[in-house]
Amino acid sequence: MAESSEQATLASRGPSLTVELDRGPALPKLSRWRRANQVITRTLHSKAASIRPVLALAVFAIALLVFVVLLLGPTANLIAGHRINELHGKERFDALNSVRQTLVAAAAGFAAAVGLAFTARTYALSKRAQEVDRFTRAVSLLSSEKQSERIGGLLTIEYVLRERNTEARAAVEVVCAFIRERSAVTVETYRGVRSAPPQWGGRGDDITDDIQTALMIIGANYPRPQRFMLDLSNTNFRGAGLAGSNFAGVKLFGCLMQGTSFVGADLKHARLDGSVMVGAWLARTDLRRATLRDVDLRGANLTDAQVDPSQLLPAIIDDSTVLDEHIRTRLSELKNAQA
Repeated sequence: MAESSEQATLASRGPSLTVELDRGPALPKLSRWRRANQVITRTLHSKAASIRPVLALAVFAIALLVFVVLLLGPTANLIAGHRINELHGKERFDALNSVRQTLVAAAAGFAAAVGLAFTARTYALSKRAQEVDRFTRAVSLLSSEKQSERIGGLLTIEYVLRERNTEARAAVEVVCAFIRERSAVTVETYRGVRSAPPQWGGRGDDITDDIQTALMIIGANYPRPQRFMLDLSNTNFRGAGLAGSNFAGVKLFGCLMQGTSFVGADLKHARLDGSVMVGAWLARTDLRRATLRDVDLRGANLTDAQVDPSQLLPAIIDDSTVLDEHIRTRLSELKNAQA
C-alpha cells in the first residue's frame, strides 16, 4: 500500500524536466591594454568628479616621465652620434651629460614659448571680450533720454573706432543710424524749407551737442572701405561745425545744412542732391566729383573751393553766393552756352 501511494504521488507531479541554459560562445579574454582602456573610460565617465583630476594628473605625470626618459635616453644618444661610442668611462659620461643638458634647456625654452603663446592668446581674448562689452554698453547709452549719457556712449564708440579698425564699419554705421534717428527731417519740414529757406542765424539753427559729436566722429578721417557709402540722407544738422572733416563719398541727399561749416573739408564724391546749404561755409572745400543737383547754395561761401564750374550748373546760385571770379565767369559762359 505504501509503495502504491508513493508511485501515485510521483505520477501526479508529471515527468521531471531538465533545463540547460544556452550561454552562447565563450568570450575571448581581453588583453591588458584593452582592460586598462576600459577602466580609464569608465573612470572618465564616472559621476565621481574627484577621480577625474587625479586621473588627469596621473596621465600627465606618466607622459612627462616617458618624455624625459626618451629625451635623456635615445634622443641624447641619437644627437650625440656614433662617435660617442668610441669614448669610455668619464669622457663618455661627460659627453652624454653635456648633450642632455642642452636638450633639457631646449625643452624648457620650448615649454616657456608655448606657455607665453597661450598667455598672449588668453590676454587677447580677454581684451576682446572687454571691448565687445564696452561697445555693447555704449550702444545702449545712445537710446538714453539724457544728452550727457548719449555723448558718453558716442565717445566710447569713438574709442572703439580708434583701437579696432576691424569694427570700424559697424561702429560708423551705428553712429550714422543714431544721427538719422535723432536728426531726421520729415517730408513736411523739408518741403517747407525748400519753398522758403530761412536765412542762417534764425531760430532753431543751432545743432544739439550729441549730433555735433556724432558728426565729428563720422568726419574724423577714420579708415573706411570704399565698397560702401555712409548714408546720412534726410538729416538736419544746421549750424554744425565740421571744418576739416572727411565726408568723402557720403550720401547727403535732402539734408538741411544752413550755415554748416565745411571749411577745408573733404567732400569728394559726396552725394548732396536736393540739400539746402544756404549760408554754408565751403571755403577751401574739396568738392571734386560731388553731385550738386538742385542744391541751394544761396549765400554760401565757396572761396578757393575745389569744384568744377560744370558741377554748379544744376545748383541754385545767385549773386549772394561767394565764388572765385574765374569760376563765376566760367559758370556764366556755360549757362549762356546752354541758353
